[in-house]
Parts: sequence; C-alpha cells; structure tokens
Amino acid sequence: TLVPTLDIAPSASRPSSAGGPLTIEAMEPPDARRELLGAAERQDPACWTAVHDAYTSRQIYYDTMMRNVRAEFLDCVDESRRSGGIKIDGCGRGGSCTSEPCLCTFTARVVDKSGQVRTAQDQLAWEAERKAELEGLKDNIFCIVGAHEARLFWIKMCRVEVVAATATRPAQISVELQGLSSSGPALQHCGALALQVLLFAGDFASRYRAAAWLLNGVAGTPELEVAVLNPKKQVQGTYVTRTRKSLEARLHRKVMPINDDQLDAIHALTHRVEVIHGPPGTGKSTTIFHALSAHLPDASAALVTCVCNQAVDAVAEKLNDVQDRSKRGCLPMLVLGNPSRVGRTAGQYVLEEQARVEEHVVFMRLICDILRRGVDGLRNVQAARINTFLGRKPEFSRSRLSAAQIAGIRGLKARVLKSLLEVHDTDFILRQRHELSADELLDRWNLVVRSMPRLASFSLQDEMSKLHLKVVSKVRHALASAAATFLPIDSRGRSVQPSSPGATICKTWKIGSHLQSEGLRWKIAEEWLTFAVKRAPHRVVRRTRVFLCTIPSSYKIEQLKEEYPEDFTPRLFVAICDEAAATAETYVPQMLQLSVENLILLGDHKQLQPLVLAKNHREPEEKRVSRSLMERMLDGGYKARMLKTQYRMFDGLCSLVSNLFYQGKVVTALEKLAQDAEEEGQQIGGGKGGGKGGGKGGGK
Repeated sequence: TLVPTLDIAPSASRPSSAGGPLTIEAMEPPDARRELLGAAERQDPACWTAVHDAYTSRQIYYDTMMRNVRAEFLDCVDESRRSGGIKIDGCGRGGSCTSEPCLCTFTARVVDKSGQVRTAQDQLAWEAERKAELEGLKDNIFCIVGAHEARLFWIKMCRVEVVAATATRPAQISVELQGLSSSGPALQHCGALALQVLLFAGDFASRYRAAAWLLNGVAGTPELEVAVLNPKKQVQGTYVTRTRKSLEARLHRKVMPINDDQLDAIHALTHRVEVIHGPPGTGKSTTIFHALSAHLPDASAALVTCVCNQAVDAVAEKLNDVQDRSKRGCLPMLVLGNPSRVGRTAGQYVLEEQARVEEHVVFMRLICDILRRGVDGLRNVQAARINTFLGRKPEFSRSRLSAAQIAGIRGLKARVLKSLLEVHDTDFILRQRHELSADELLDRWNLVVRSMPRLASFSLQDEMSKLHLKVVSKVRHALASAAATFLPIDSRGRSVQPSSPGATICKTWKIGSHLQSEGLRWKIAEEWLTFAVKRAPHRVVRRTRVFLCTIPSSYKIEQLKEEYPEDFTPRLFVAICDEAAATAETYVPQMLQLSVENLILLGDHKQLQPLVLAKNHREPEEKRVSRSLMERMLDGGYKARMLKTQYRMFDGLCSLVSNLFYQGKVVTALEKLAQDAEEEGQQIGGGKGGGKGGGKGGGK
C-alpha cells in the first residue's frame, strides 16, 4: 500500500478542443503536460492526421506531429484506464488543496502483503526491486479510483527512501509523490484516497512539447528542417570534404575492421539527411562507429539514438575501445537512461557511474582515505598515552573522600536534588520560577518521596557519591587528554647516515600539534572531495563527444542541456538514428529542437515498422502515421546507400532472405563462409569418428 504526497499546482493555460487549432503562447515554453491531461480528462477523441510524402509548410508538418502524438496519448490513456495499473491506497492528514502552492502532504509507505518469509538477502532484493519500481513513477499519470470526475494528475517528483530495520520494526520503504493537474487544485486531501497509476507519459510530453515549440518558433538548423520536410530537396551538409585516403587515415581499423560497403557509405556522407540501408547482420553498429571516427569534428558532439536498450548496449560495446582520452581520436560517450535497464557495457557510461569514478573524485577519495588512516593511527597512539597517564585504574569504583567530605562539596547536594526532581517530579520544571536553595530542594524532594513510597529506597548520599565519581572521572580524563596533547614524545635511535654511522639521535615529536594539523588537512581534503563530487557531472558532460540513448529517452538531451548550460557542447554536429525504420517520425522534432546540423538514418525498412499505439491500428496505418522518416525519404525518391555484406546468417539462409527481400544484393562475407566451412568440417569429422566407434562397439 502506498500513501502518496501530492503537490497539486494550479493550471497556467487551458487546453484547446480536439477539433480546434492547437494554439500555444509563443513567449513561454508550452506546458505539454497540462494540455495532454486536459485532453484526456475531457476524453477528447483520438483524431489522427495523415502524413504526406513532402511538406511545403513547416506549420502543417509540426501541427501534424502534435496531433498524432496527442491521438496516441489519448488512446493509451483510455486503454490504461480499462486495463488498470499500480494501485496506491492511503489516507490524508487533513486539509484541502486550496492554497497556492499546495502545502498539504500525504505519508507513504510500502507494505508487503504477500506474507512470505524471506531471508535477509531476499529481503534486500525485494526492497531494491520495489525501490526501483517506485523511482520509475516520475512522469507517470494517475487517476483517483472511484472518483465521480475523471481527474488526472501528473507525477512530477518521486522521492523514495528505505528506512532501515530496527529491533522492533522491519525495514520500510517510504515514498513521496508530487503532482500537477490540468486545471488547478481539485484533489481533496482529507480522508481515504485510492490512486491508480495509468502509464508513463514523459515520452509523449517531450514529443508534443518539441513539435509545439517548433510550430511557434524557428528551428535551430533551418537547412536540416528543409531536408526533412521535402525529401526531394538535397541540402548540402556540413561535412568536411575528404579524399578516400584521408578519410581512411582517420578510421580505427585496428579497433574495428571495416568493409568496402561500409567505407563507401561513410565516404558518401555529404547531405543534411543521409539514409543508409542496413539489412540484418551487415554491421550497422560498426558503420556508426566509423562514421563518428571519420566525420566528427573537434569541439563538437554527436547524438546516437536506438529503439531499444539492447541496441544501445551494442553501440556502446563498439565505442568502448576508444574511451581513453589520452589517445588521439578518442570518443568519450555518455549514455542517457536508467542504469538498471541499460546493458552491462552501457551501464558503465551513465552519468551517475561516470561521475562516481571520475578521476578527480577518485584522486580526492584516495587522499582522504590516506589522511583518515593517518589520523586514526595518531588517535590510537594518543588513546594509548591517555590510558598510560590514567594508570591501571582509569575508573574509580569508590571515592577516596569520606561521606562527610563529599557532603561538604559546595553545590553538589543541590545538583543531585535538582536532577532527581527533574526526573520524578513532573510539575517541578513548571513551578520553578527562580533558583531554589539546597534546603528548599530537599524539602521538595521529601514531599515527593512521601507521595511516592517507592522512592524511599533512594539514598541521597549514594547519588552524591556517584555524581562525585563521575565528575572526578571527567576531570582525570580531561587532564590526561591535555597531557597527551601538550607533552611531546622523546625518541632515541641510531643514525644510518654514512657520515656518522651508529651515532645516537634524539628527537622530540609534538604529537598533539601534529594530530591537530593532520585533522585539519583531512577536513580540507573532505571539503575538496565534496567539491569534486559536485563538479564531477559537469566535467563528464563537458568532455562528452557522443550522447547515446534510446529514442524515447532523447528528451533527456534537452534536460541535460538545461541543467548544464555552460558544459554542454555548443555544437551537435550529427544525429545518427539507428534502427531508423522502426523509429516513429513524431520523434524527429526533438532532434530538430536540439539544433542538430546533420541527420543520418540507418536501418532496414524491409523489417518492422514503428510501433504506434492505437485502439484502431488501421487508422494510423491508412494515414501513414506508422511510417518512419526513413521510409518517407525513400518513398520520396531519396537514394540510400546499402550495406550488402552480412556476417550473421549462414550462406544458405542469406541467399534465401536476399532473394526474397533484397533483390539478391546481400551476400555473405568471405570470413563468414570460411568460419561456417570450418565448423561444418568439424561436425562431419566428429560424426564419422562416432560412427566408427559405434560400429566397433556393436561388433564386440
């Protein structure tokens, strides 16, 4: 059960109707979340708009992208309402959401209702799984279960905390959620509340926002926009013209071999939009690697997008060998995505992991560890000296003073009585208006003892002796500590210098001042470590030359640009869209919003089309919404470079696939043929050996 904390902010704009024009204030960034929520609350119909082969008006193109994103969003919300999602039950602390901003909060706690008895290791795994699931609720949409109105809320912040287990209470996971609505505060915080998480909507909002922004503004690279709108217009790109020989000199052939088809495709990159057709197994990831090595200028960066995390990991494996920044031609990369979902190789290059192992952080962490161990050693030496000064009895069980002498210590009796009254007399502090004398405190104590017979066993003399011993012990430890701090250590030894071998050497070591100076150095190093950790993400972003992510996560590039404006690259030279044939065209405005100079579409339009979620899948197909930009470019007459040499299938299957789908152009690499022949020979040899052995065994 989860009890969320919600911060419902008022709406700043009103969504338009489904049939009317999509107007957004040009002076302010469009709040796509509120507009999409408003359309879903009104249950507007999903109106798909046909996608044309070419566009002469940029407004019509971006308006088409906006409408199709909204239609897909509305169908997904409607389907999620019927299928259901994560249920969140809880109860508010009271009050209603009438203040701006909302200050009412909910407590939240995850309760395991399965009743399973888990080991400590399984419990930790369960907690980690639940924590990851809850952290993924950001940018999700939820609704109130059982509410009369179809009000939706957008989770804009999710904070998860694991409370460690104690002796009386098991470990608990607490979560705090903050959200916004389309039309201001309307959620009543008082009483029981049940929420239902519908779907992740951050992807829809980022696509919608990018198209809306470009609809009312100007693209960062108008030349690329022209090439995208009309495939028949071949717009010259910003690639540096190089001869084939100079291009090959920039390649990392020792790191990754390259064939003639891949080299021809890379050498032919000249226009703002380029299409490379890569059938299965023809080395598309290798082509991406060499395209970046050959064409990416200095002081610039590239964006590489894929459809799935598996493809992201494949590209990361190719780039893994060129991450050494001390070598020429290195391509430091940054993977944008959930560390728990990306592959093993890609997971090493997410921002959190790179910041953790950044060289400045590692160096300062090493320095702090060395200083800490030195300070701990000095403290151990001082602790041993303090024990020596205290003698065999660091603590006294009995005082050397008599009872009369202890009773004669000024202020001791009043102090003991006051501490006893503070514990056993609840009205003592309230009634005390001025300092009482020892006799007045004693009279008060006697009244308390008479009202509480169990306190009659208390011996005032024993309490005074205990307090006296406690004070004496503190004084002795303070004196011993002062002696260890200010008294130096005298040491003697024999010289090993050639000029005076064996001579007696006497040295004085002021260990107290040395410990103080080392502690100060450790404190300063910790401050520098904190600064290094804080600045590590900035350094990682500043040196990155390749941003790698899935296409639904491409909006994180814009977030990265806003969060690190001084460190983000001033020039995004190229965006390479891997699996471009399976990438919906509604993602293209995101790349145009980033001011990318050139766009490379790499994929295979003979395979799966983009996945467009809709209740009636025929309408998006008939209106060509499920067609990718790559396929639209080819339908418009754009000539694509084809990778024809494959390394994955054995030759018989390759011939079948090539003749059926690729006009017989795809062939098997010679090294693949040799490898298959060698494996076939080993299998035949093994079969013959087995037959002979079997025959002999049968004869016997």
